[in-house]
Amino acid sequence: MAKFISVDEQLKKAKNFLAKGNIIEAKNCFQNILNKYPKNIRALEGLEKIRQSSSPSETNFNQCVKKLIEYYNTGQYSELILFGKKVSVQFPEKVIIQNIIGAGYTALNQFSDAIYHYKAALKLEPQNAEVLNNLGLTYKEIGDFEKANECFENSISIKPNFAEAFNNLALSLKEERKFEKAIISLEKAISLKNNYAEAHYNLGNVYNLKGELEKSINMFTKALNIKPDYFDAFNNLGAVYNLKKDYDKAYQYIKKAIALNPNNADAYNNLGTSALNLNKEEEAITHFNKALSIDPASINAYSNLCGLFEKSNKIDEFENILEKAKELKLDQFDEIKFHEAQLFSRKKDFDRSISLLKSIDDNKISEKTKKDKYGLLGKDFDKVQNYKEAFKCFQKTNELVKVSVEYNQFNPKIYQEEISELIQSYSKTKKISWESYNQKLSFQPVFLVGFPRSGTTLLDTILSSHSNITTLEEKPMVAMVKMHLNKIATIENLLNLSEREVIKLQDVYHQELIKHTNIEKIENKILIDKLPLSIIDIGLILRIFPNAKFILSLRHPLDCILSCFMQTFNLNNAMVNFLDLKNTAQLYSNSMKLFDIYSKVFKIKYHIVKYENLIHSFKSEAVSLLKFLDLSWQDNMTKYRELALRKKINTPSYNQVTEKIYTRASGRWKNYEKELEFIIPEIKFWIDRWKYKF
Repeated sequence: MAKFISVDEQLKKAKNFLAKGNIIEAKNCFQNILNKYPKNIRALEGLEKIRQSSSPSETNFNQCVKKLIEYYNTGQYSELILFGKKVSVQFPEKVIIQNIIGAGYTALNQFSDAIYHYKAALKLEPQNAEVLNNLGLTYKEIGDFEKANECFENSISIKPNFAEAFNNLALSLKEERKFEKAIISLEKAISLKNNYAEAHYNLGNVYNLKGELEKSINMFTKALNIKPDYFDAFNNLGAVYNLKKDYDKAYQYIKKAIALNPNNADAYNNLGTSALNLNKEEEAITHFNKALSIDPASINAYSNLCGLFEKSNKIDEFENILEKAKELKLDQFDEIKFHEAQLFSRKKDFDRSISLLKSIDDNKISEKTKKDKYGLLGKDFDKVQNYKEAFKCFQKTNELVKVSVEYNQFNPKIYQEEISELIQSYSKTKKISWESYNQKLSFQPVFLVGFPRSGTTLLDTILSSHSNITTLEEKPMVAMVKMHLNKIATIENLLNLSEREVIKLQDVYHQELIKHTNIEKIENKILIDKLPLSIIDIGLILRIFPNAKFILSLRHPLDCILSCFMQTFNLNNAMVNFLDLKNTAQLYSNSMKLFDIYSKVFKIKYHIVKYENLIHSFKSEAVSLLKFLDLSWQDNMTKYRELALRKKINTPSYNQVTEKIYTRASGRWKNYEKELEFIIPEIKFWIDRWKYKF
């Protein structure tokens, strides 16, 4: 039985298709009528009109295409679409018209309409590589990477030298985290088009995601050599240098990006981050606020400001910026919800903090915030004595760090091997006393060492409240000396140093010191150089400062190890050990073993301060330490918390030393005894050695 054809319905459809510029579909409707009723006048007239409108001159066609391209290049996408549909009535067989209309819809994020017109173009010319490439880009935009890849691959099979299609295929593969395939595709694009700045830039981004930062920098640099005004390349190059902790270069490159585009909120966010890393807190605030002036709804800028104020213990400012975000209804975003949970936690409303943190979708927050979320959740659970869930959260945080780009830059074995080499070297050495040479310093630094999370930040803050003491918290003076030495400070290497070389190392320390403090203001004062893991560098320190004094901060070894595992540190070869309990225990054991060896080889002037004694007998412990430093007690030392609130603390203890001295962290390990039991054999010796108990 023949299918029934409604003439009126087909004519109505044809009219609608013509109005939308869909000439092919209109012709099909007229042809359906004529197939059944060959003499239908209205269908014949409709086809004739299409034929008449399809026969203008080639000159007119070229002018129309030129106008469409002009609309596209000037961002007049709606005008492009309206004009394009009119032109398509005149030139129904021209693929380029449908292709440009599709591009206009894509630019307006109207992807279903874009796909329709690209497919219409492909009906006219199925082997058109450019249209397939554009269709692939649209599928990529809507997250259909399988169809996107298929389009790009078909485009390449038709046009094997199509560099842009190789580049776009790589972008789709990157979104699927198929980095190796993306690299191959981008390298092919570059081989076809060596001056292809965008392909070099995209390859830089892929290497960045893989954690291969030197290769990433190389690709961004090549992109800039080809295109010196490439804003995105400058901006992302700065972001990579931030990851490499080369904050000066990061700052410089992002400034260059902003010079090219001073109205980009993302660039000001990046510049604020770089400024903050350079300890330019006020400047960072200015840059984050500038980002907000450009984009008042910038989630990243609000998040950065919240994080800055929270870490600076400026809780009022923190609360104010959160209120501003709420006024714009930005608290519906999970990135802002995290900071609201932080505020609840700081106000000791741990249940509300936990509830809010659990409601946050991990897929809707940055990788950094995701790590911070589980770290905060773990601490909140610890506060409400849900230790099982707390430990799970600490494990989750460390697992997230281990899969981060930053983690790939470091190797925990390198630091462990350095300590092992020092142990081997000094364990076969007899007692040594170094000669003291003339020094530029008008004072002898006192080195506050121990193990991270042993109470060094609390002790540093207490000491800094004394009028005759200046403290420097975790500045890289000793690290710069080690870098200049350029070899492990074994006894053999130190013995081979000449007087001139030793004085040069003193000068390196001095030059780095003046970057972080005003030398004139600390003359005739005691300088406390606080960096816990300088405990492994005592041999080197004594080589350049033979009369140096040391404060050894101790805490129950299991509390130390647990607390390191619970914290999120800025990563380096030492700190990556704390992501694993076994590595942390081994690092603790070897650090203390090395200290014991040093104390046998050298006549070290040191004083032990136990964290537990400090929190239970604050004044008597402080007085004893001051006596070691040849100083007397000052009553204003009891007000150390007020000082802590006024200064920026750059360690994970920033929000703890501002509280009144508390005892809950002492013996915390007992709450996690089951999780820690496998490391106890490694640590038992040191528990006994420092006179602690199980």
